Amino acid sequence: MADRVRQLHWSATPLGPLEGWTAAQINATNLMLACCFPALVFLGPELVVLYNDDYLDPMADKHPRALGLPARQVWPEAWHVIGPQLAEVMPGGASTLQENLLIPVIRDGSFQDVWWTYSYSPIYEPDGAISGVFVVVHDVTLELLTTRERNRVADQLRQVMDATTEAVFTLDRSWRFTLTNPAALRLIAPVSDVLGKNCWELFPGMIYDGSPFVDHYRRAMDEGISSEFEAFYGDPYNVWLKVQVRSYSDGIAIFCHDVTEERNRETERTRLLEDRLRFFTLVESSTDFIGISDMRGIPFYANPAALRLVGLESLDALQGADIGALFFPEDRRMIREELLLRVKRDGAAHMEVRFRHFATGNAIWVNYRVFLLRDAQNQPIGFATVSHDLTEQKQTAEALIKTEKLAAVGRLAASIAHEINNPLEAVTNLIYLAQHSAGMDEVKSYIESAERELRRVSAIANQTLRFHKQASSPQPVFPAELLDGVLSIYQGRILNSNVRVERRDRCPEPVTCFDGEVRQVLSNLIGNAIDAMHPRGGRLLVRSRPACDWKTERPGVVLTVADTGAGIEPALLPRIFEPFFTTKGFNGTGLGLWVSQEIAARHHGSLRVRSRKDAPSGTVFTLFLPCEAARRV
Repeated sequence: MADRVRQLHWSATPLGPLEGWTAAQINATNLMLACCFPALVFLGPELVVLYNDDYLDPMADKHPRALGLPARQVWPEAWHVIGPQLAEVMPGGASTLQENLLIPVIRDGSFQDVWWTYSYSPIYEPDGAISGVFVVVHDVTLELLTTRERNRVADQLRQVMDATTEAVFTLDRSWRFTLTNPAALRLIAPVSDVLGKNCWELFPGMIYDGSPFVDHYRRAMDEGISSEFEAFYGDPYNVWLKVQVRSYSDGIAIFCHDVTEERNRETERTRLLEDRLRFFTLVESSTDFIGISDMRGIPFYANPAALRLVGLESLDALQGADIGALFFPEDRRMIREELLLRVKRDGAAHMEVRFRHFATGNAIWVNYRVFLLRDAQNQPIGFATVSHDLTEQKQTAEALIKTEKLAAVGRLAASIAHEINNPLEAVTNLIYLAQHSAGMDEVKSYIESAERELRRVSAIANQTLRFHKQASSPQPVFPAELLDGVLSIYQGRILNSNVRVERRDRCPEPVTCFDGEVRQVLSNLIGNAIDAMHPRGGRLLVRSRPACDWKTERPGVVLTVADTGAGIEPALLPRIFEPFFTTKGFNGTGLGLWVSQEIAARHHGSLRVRSRKDAPSGTVFTLFLPCEAARRV
């Protein structure tokens, strides 16, 4: 570059021939050419550009035509940035320093983002005038991007460190703590302020004859030998720790976990050693489905348990498909349009969905939990998923529901048989009387009475069919019809139990539901109420009224079934909706109220109870159903 400066025809430039340059400009140019850093000088009012050999790489394809041109012509694309800065130097004389400043420049015919660190210094003449600017500059793009990538990886590592339940420490060569994660702080809660302090001074209980802490820590620090061990740490902690020590260039990393409870449960040391806790092995050996996907929902990691769960050997079988390929087709829209939207909004969400087993095609019910992953700038970068297999639980629940349905059918059959038996006995007696009557008028009277009894039998049969004939789709039904059907079936038990029914129908609007399921709920409630008042009798209050869910503001109907029976013990109330819990001994299955609550939940409604043992005693059940309940099921 010194040769090029000497050989350039300077008289053709705004700066003029070399003979006309000032001594300050000559000295500044010589200093710039001899500088070991990339450097430039801008000389004269036009800020004519000269640069040294170390600036050839930043100059790129602008070299050699840039030599002797005004700076405005060399960097027109960046002049809106550097022009005002140079104006502060000439003629103001203010030196400037810019660090890690993004100034896009044209290289190889296109704009490129380049980060710069540079300084502007005025070149003074003996009379104090400023005849140029001395520039030392460094292209820091690679360094900056490398630092950002390193910070991004460090931030992700911090997220992992914060999420793991394993306590992690790092010690430098002076045995001072340099890093602790939240789990570590919880483990050493009595001495939480440890950073920068010596571990042997803070935890003298680790130093004793034969201490595995001293032995393993020193070997890792001095000889670089990693190790794993279990040790008891006494006062004030009194815990068994499972410890891993890893050596690295700046010291050692320590991973430990409180295994006191595990050690108390287990008697064999070999099993404890096999249960070593590492973050990466926790994920790999977990029985839960654990996976990670990008923001498009395309999975790029799944642990072995996850692959086994859906019958895949690797994620390659999905061939880049999004996460919806793992689910049953009926659940895919819900995952994409509902669950992922909730995760993006709230940061986490969960629901019960069905995976598809790729080998057998079977459905696998899971509790699917999704968490949003964010980078250091709090921008979403992907999703983490953790799922638990619920298939066996679902199958058990379905079996229990079928059991309760069979029990309900048995109870209804007994009630219906009782209801039908009375009119059939009356018909038999009336036919006998008619056969032995002398006059036609008397025979006609008996036959008319028999016809009325048979119509009663027909009504009971129709109500029974309506009770158990479940429609394939929800239908609108009036609350009064639901109550009429159930009460007619229990009419015989009501009379025999000396129970007085009090009705109040105040809801003229229909509710859209699976009426067979709602009748099953009402049958359970009315049957339980009659049992509660047997044998001394009482009042059965059955009511319907319009209502509104105060949480969702959805209009609906409340169906109330109340009795004046003995009431329920306060200690038993929280358990009455549990499966298999019953107060009837061998006369009850303990499934009726549990199934009833499940039916209410499927209709987006609720089933509530209040009861008292003190006089006046009794129990009140209220069933709320939205008017459009089943359309949301």
